[in-house]
Amino acid sequence: MEKISIVAGNTSAAIPKEVSYLYDTYVTSLYWATATATSTGYGDITAQTVFEKMLSILAMMVGRCHVFLDMLFYC
Repeated sequence: MEKISIVAGNTSAAIPKEVSYLYDTYVTSLYWATATATSTGYGDITAQTVFEKMLSILAMMVGRCHVFLDMLFYC
């Protein structure tokens, strides 16, 4: 079984490649669902890495909450 090494700060861990693939797949699925649900769309420039996708998901959710709260309190 092939393992991938992850280094974070002063610690490092080796995780099986299958787990890494599943993690990437779930993050990609969540990215797709969030982009679809928030009507953000995909455009010409999209997130490529897992970190970019997670950051995009966070930005989309913050933006959606901001719009919702504006509509709730100011309308």
